[in-house]
Amino acid sequence: MTDSAAALARLTSTPGQPVSFALMVVDSVRDDGTVNLVQGGTIYEAVPCLNAYLARAAGDTVMVARWGAGWQVLGKAGPEWAPAAASSTAVPRISWGESAPSGSGWVTGTPWVRAGELYVQTAAGGGSSPATTPDPVTLSPTSQGAWRDGSRDTSQAPTQGAWPAYPHPYTGAWFYGTTVADACAGKTVASMSLRLARTTASHGSYGAVRPQLYLLAASTAAGSPPTLGDGPLPGPALGLGSSGKFAVPAAWRAALASGAAGGIGVFAPTGSQYLIFTGSCGQLTTTFN
Repeated sequence: MTDSAAALARLTSTPGQPVSFALMVVDSVRDDGTVNLVQGGTIYEAVPCLNAYLARAAGDTVMVARWGAGWQVLGKAGPEWAPAAASSTAVPRISWGESAPSGSGWVTGTPWVRAGELYVQTAAGGGSSPATTPDPVTLSPTSQGAWRDGSRDTSQAPTQGAWPAYPHPYTGAWFYGTTVADACAGKTVASMSLRLARTTASHGSYGAVRPQLYLLAASTAAGSPPTLGDGPLPGPALGLGSSGKFAVPAAWRAALASGAAGGIGVFAPTGSQYLIFTGSCGQLTTTFN
C-alpha cells in the first residue's frame, strides 16, 4: 500500500466500512476533471480524483480507492516521470553603456518611452520594427446537424455512426459559411484545430471512440446529408464527457481558408464507432504566421 493510500485509509475507514484498493487504467479524462476508468473491459464513469493527481491523461495506470462513499483516484501508480527537455525562448539582448557599441550592424537612434513601451526612432534606412503576427481567430459553426436515412434529424446534435437499436448510421457536420475565408483573407495560415466534445450521456460504446472526419465542400446545413469529401481522418479519442482537438491537415486548411470548402463532417458505418457530440462544440481555431 502506498503512503497516500494508507493515509486515505486512516482518514476514511470506519468500523464495518473498510477501504479497498485497485489498479485501473484511465480510458479518458472528462472536461469536469473526473476520469473514465477501465478494468477488465468494464468502464467506470466520472470517477473523482485527488487534487494531487494533476497531469491526468488517457492510458495512465492509477491507484484507486474504494470505500463507502465510492471510488476515488489517488494518483498515478508507480514512478512519475517529468519531461526531461526544457523549452527555451529567445529574448533580445538588452545592454547599455557610455560609448558606442562594438561590432557591425548598429544604427543610431533616439529612444522614446511611455508606460509599457519602448520606441527607437532611427535615421532613414535604419532598423525596422518587427513584423506583427495576426491574432488567432476562433469561429463557432454557423450551422450544424445530423442526418440519417437521407434526411436531417433536427432533434439530434452532430452524431457519428449507428447503434444496433438504430441500424442506419448518422452523418454529422459543422459548417462555417464564409467566416473562415473572411478571417483568413490576406493572411498566411499557420494552423487550424477543431474542438470536439462528447456528451456525458451513456450511449454506444462507453469507452473512448475516435471521430472519423471528412472535409465538406458545403458551407451550410441543408435538408439532405452533405457530400463527404477528403477523409476519413481519425480525430482525438473521446470518452464520455471528454473533449479534444483535431489538427486540421494542410490541404484542408488551404481549402477552408480559400472558401473551396465550408465545413467538416463525421461519419462511420458501425456501432462500435457510435458517437454523439455536444451541441456546443465544433469551434475552429486558426493561427497565422
